[in-house]
Amino acid sequence: MKADMVKTEVINSIIEGYKGKEEQLIGLLQDVQAQCNYLPREALVAISEKLGIPLSQVYGVATFFRAFSLKPQGLHKVIVCLGTACHVRGGLR
Repeated sequence: MKADMVKTEVINSIIEGYKGKEEQLIGLLQDVQAQCNYLPREALVAISEKLGIPLSQVYGVATFFRAFSLKPQGLHKVIVCLGTACHVRGGLR
């Protein structure tokens, strides 16, 4: 339970740093995701309420860009190359 409280405090402090800078929503979302490894629903709601941005707009930006994730991510990402160059070099092996 304490971890959730710490995460909420961190998210709130990030949001406070963006007060009056609503046009920097993408930067704000990047900072929150950097701390949490994803964008928790609570963070999206808090951003909407504290900055006066409609939740639909915050959610729209978060889902538009592939760099954002609404689901918890692991610490390390494994990406498999499926491109032509990898196939030619024996990527299936």
